Amino acid sequence: GYQVAGMTLPGLPGIGAGRSLHLAWGETAAMIPQTFLYREEMDASGSSVRDGDEWVELETSEQVIKVKGADPVTMTIRRTPRGPLISDHEPDLCDGAVSLHWTGMEDTTEPDLLALFNGAASIQEGLQVREAAAVPCYNASVADSSGNIAQVVIGRIPIREQRAGLLDPADFPPRYIPAAEMPLEINPERGWVAGANTRLVDDDYPYPMFGIWEQPFRMQRIRDVLESRKKHSLANMRALQMDRYSLHAAEMTPVILKILEGNVPAWILEDLAIWDFQTGADSRPTALFQAFYTKWMKISLLHRFPAEHVSNGLLSSGAGSAPRDFCDRLLLGHYPAWFDGNDDVRKELVRVAMDDGLQWLRQTLGEEESAWNWGALNTVTFHHPLGSVPGPQGRWVNPGPFPASGDRTTIWPAAWRSADGYEIAGGPSMRLIMDMRRPDLTWGTNTLGQNGAPWKGHYRDQLQDFLQGGMHRVWSDGTERPEVILRPPVSAKPPG
Repeated sequence: GYQVAGMTLPGLPGIGAGRSLHLAWGETAAMIPQTFLYREEMDASGSSVRDGDEWVELETSEQVIKVKGADPVTMTIRRTPRGPLISDHEPDLCDGAVSLHWTGMEDTTEPDLLALFNGAASIQEGLQVREAAAVPCYNASVADSSGNIAQVVIGRIPIREQRAGLLDPADFPPRYIPAAEMPLEINPERGWVAGANTRLVDDDYPYPMFGIWEQPFRMQRIRDVLESRKKHSLANMRALQMDRYSLHAAEMTPVILKILEGNVPAWILEDLAIWDFQTGADSRPTALFQAFYTKWMKISLLHRFPAEHVSNGLLSSGAGSAPRDFCDRLLLGHYPAWFDGNDDVRKELVRVAMDDGLQWLRQTLGEEESAWNWGALNTVTFHHPLGSVPGPQGRWVNPGPFPASGDRTTIWPAAWRSADGYEIAGGPSMRLIMDMRRPDLTWGTNTLGQNGAPWKGHYRDQLQDFLQGGMHRVWSDGTERPEVILRPPVSAKPPG
């Protein structure tokens, strides 16, 4: 009874992002944590934990982890009513007994989400997903064929206090924002909705909401483009998905130029001064800016923080955009106390960061400055599991590296691990555009192809489309009705 098209993951019983005849939907991470750490009170024997007015014996289980080339490792997992004691396995990171609870440990009905989206005929039917899904939290953009649009947060959002520290077991189980009061926007007057991993509510929202949201540059660029004209075509949407303009660079570059004037070679100032802030693969100013900014983040944070905290925590891939946002404010001079009220210190660190960045570029790309470009640094390789096995097959099953455009702040995002250079570690996995009046005008592509087997023809036949902005029809025009029959292996036996 379903007629849907789009993208999904193998094994999911439905289309994760796509459209039906009457509804279209796409999701992005809402960046809202759903884990909770509790400070537990143990009895003298260490075998029981306080639960209210009672002492409850810990549940214990053994987990055997097989390790290639070594003996198996046996882990003893001890569980409290909140969750497992992570302090048993990370004692150096925990002060006493600490348990972890995750929303996904609770009763949830995630498969209903796909069924609701895939079968809904209108926005109102589709919004029932707010009651269905718990983990993870998503921002979903939804549209129907009647012209309605909506932005909705899916997943349980914890109600947390604005304080640091471990939680009291008396506060268990967690409280969540009621589904009917979760962030929702239907048919806004501006005429569009979007999600770009940013906070979607303002300070007037009645519940506290905390997350590790991305900086607002991507969302602001989306707003600027969409509001630059009254009507948009599919071609406009396709161009928007490939947009590489960096509002972050546009805001920071004038500050850098003012400080560096007279302190670096003139060609660097000229490159940055005439830069259009397009982060294309052939752009030398982008390479200069990114090399500077990576060094600036490290140098400015090291001014106050110990080196191990900077490298292992603040600049790790899991740190999100928080350190970048803070370093932006340092660069803009918002926190003079960080530099003991001496602005000359800030300016000197800016000059040191540029010098270090230039030295790194010479070591990485060579002395020929005309050959420096962003695509030589910002590369993407698509890693297959077989590519991690030692052997020559890695060159065949891991397409890449390919020069790429964009950065973490552009609509076409490219995220990398700061400690590992600029090889892209995260970004868009697919693209879809569609006209809600005509299902046949549904276009898309994914990163590689339709098949995960490197020896198959459809393993990488969409690669160039993905890199260059090409797309192909996703909705059948009715001329072909291919049939795929899935059969279990001959040796499979029915359960029981």
